[in-house]
Amino acid sequence: MLSVLTSRLRTLPRQKVVYHQGNDVRQQSFPALAADVDRIAVRLASAGIGAGVRVGILADNCYEWLVHDLALLQLGAICVPTPVEHFGQLPPLELAERFRLALLLVAPERQRADATPWVVPMRLEGDGAIAARSAESLQPDPDPELFTLVFSSGTSGRLKCLKVSRKGTEVLIESFGRDFRFRPDDLILAFLPLSSFQQRWMMYAAIQYGFDLGLTTPLRLFHALRDMRPTVIGAAPLLYETVEGRYLALPARVRKPWDAMRWLLPRLPEAWRLPLGRIVFKPFHDAFGGKVRMAITGAAPIRHTTLTFFDSIGLRLYSAYGLTEAGFLSWNVPGKVRLGAVGREVYPGAVSIADDGEIVFNHRHLLAYGYMGLDPEEEKKTFTGPGRIATGDIGRFDADGYLYVTGRKKDILITAGGYKIQPEDIERAVEMSTDVGRAVVFGGGDLPCVAVLVSLRDSATEATRRTVQAHVDTVNRTLPAPSRIGKLVFTEQQFTMDSGLLNRNLKVDRSTVFGRFRNQLMGISTGDAS
Repeated sequence: MLSVLTSRLRTLPRQKVVYHQGNDVRQQSFPALAADVDRIAVRLASAGIGAGVRVGILADNCYEWLVHDLALLQLGAICVPTPVEHFGQLPPLELAERFRLALLLVAPERQRADATPWVVPMRLEGDGAIAARSAESLQPDPDPELFTLVFSSGTSGRLKCLKVSRKGTEVLIESFGRDFRFRPDDLILAFLPLSSFQQRWMMYAAIQYGFDLGLTTPLRLFHALRDMRPTVIGAAPLLYETVEGRYLALPARVRKPWDAMRWLLPRLPEAWRLPLGRIVFKPFHDAFGGKVRMAITGAAPIRHTTLTFFDSIGLRLYSAYGLTEAGFLSWNVPGKVRLGAVGREVYPGAVSIADDGEIVFNHRHLLAYGYMGLDPEEEKKTFTGPGRIATGDIGRFDADGYLYVTGRKKDILITAGGYKIQPEDIERAVEMSTDVGRAVVFGGGDLPCVAVLVSLRDSATEATRRTVQAHVDTVNRTLPAPSRIGKLVFTEQQFTMDSGLLNRNLKVDRSTVFGRFRNQLMGISTGDAS
């Protein structure tokens, strides 16, 4: 599939890529994209780039990024896209030597006055001589399975370099097209950094299955939603939770007629819900451009209230579960959805639950098959055998084969009495309150009791605190005595990457949260957290 992907561009004259260039929205047909790819491939080949040669990309999302990636794919080269936020300040030579790069492709504005011929600005009309860093760097990689190198921090916060296989990538793309019913008039939007492999294989899927591709940057996401009007989006929960938050921030008198329709819409025939929802709940559909018909969410746990909110306005969210190492393990798909679950197995029989509750994935075509430069003993903690990955997540199946992820193995709390608590279960229960933006549970260690930090959606009024306290009291009545919440701490700080409380993958950074609010959680000081 991947070896002929760029040839497929020429057979799809009606499909296009839409992208931002400055403040303008531009587009190219797939055949025009193919012509740009051919021209760049010739230029790269003139520098000796061919099958198995490693070439780095260091740039923010742009049309040129896509063209150069596809040109490397056409040549059979190994693309090494390096995250700007991690490697942008690294000297090019250090970056090239670390990953054995023959060339480093950069955004034109990153070209320095003393740039060498192997640091190449990504321009469609190539100018200036380019040459590989050394004859040694042009030697094909000895690993025939290696398709690309991918960087992921996962939940640990430590950046790891993964070796991704060609076959694993092809199997994932095939599964994506099999389970999600794409149409020629679809447009999928890629907005996270293209150094994230999920964004790249989504682009490949658009070409493989013959539908349009939108390309933008995280900073221009809401402009892109308005300008490009995608029909398919995939995003972390934070995007959807933000839209839900806008609804909940409306005065109760404004929401009242909408609330009545939110009760009614899920009870109507399936075929009516989306078109009627676009009319009745137009402002919230318009937040995504007004044409989205499939919205996929993953990367982090999503609030149950967010799932039910979108279901009630006619735009169903399809929760999925995956790892960079493995691709997707399970997903909800059209016609097979269970709110709160992360769907059924993508590959039946490949997911099992270990005796300690850990989710284990077995598949002969894993997306990744190891780490580069990681201690082998550390690597074995994830890649526990041929085609076998220990996910580090705790989960369960229901009677109908839907998978639920209930927490992280490393996050299990052990109280002073030796009782084990899965904090995510309690957090989800607390977050059922619409006043709660985020809840993080702590316990064990020096904490005298189980404590929960609650980030409020709005200001911490006395009435809001009483409402949340009453909700926590209700949650406590459902919990075994050792896991009941003994301390409730409020904060108005929002959980974002800018605040430092979410990591790169938009998951709660528990160690940072605990460090920042330790005194309040320990009861050393009183009053609101800040």
